[in-house]
Amino acid sequence: MNREQMDFEKQVTAFVKNREANDRYASYDYCYNHFHPKNRISIKNDIEKSCLSLGFYLASWGMFRGSSFLLSKSIKHFEPLIEYISELNPEIWEIDAHNLNEKHEQLIEVYKKICELFIPVKCAHLTLATKIMLGVFGSVPAYDRFFINTFKEIFQGECGFTSFSKKSLLCINKFY
Repeated sequence: MNREQMDFEKQVTAFVKNREANDRYASYDYCYNHFHPKNRISIKNDIEKSCLSLGFYLASWGMFRGSSFLLSKSIKHFEPLIEYISELNPEIWEIDAHNLNEKHEQLIEVYKKICELFIPVKCAHLTLATKIMLGVFGSVPAYDRFFINTFKEIFQGECGFTSFSKKSLLCINKFY
């Protein structure tokens, strides 16, 4: 293990060690666990809870601030997305950094469908759609400014991470 790997593991360990059930970042755990295939029946049977789980996770991660279109929506806006998620093959939850090179096409299709069902045409979609994918599937990082800036620097010109694409997913796989 090289020094960079040790530093990375040290940072992740410190972050996880200090987490509490009441902390903002725990909203990820609640969201991911709610949507995991082992809870598949509850997703559709209690659509209101599913909408609220995803909505609260997104709010706690900053997706309801500023000029976000979500500020003008109720949880009813989440229903088509929840229906879609509930009908996905459970294998989608098995996709992670280690197999992005083989499974990138499936994730790109899910990304496109999330944008189509949930995000108005003229609204920015990269950060919101990837935060949804992170919270629901745990398969990709959120392409927010922190991730983009960091990975642009790591991959210096190889990928700009400004789109959810095969290239960016293969770089994440390479980083892993």
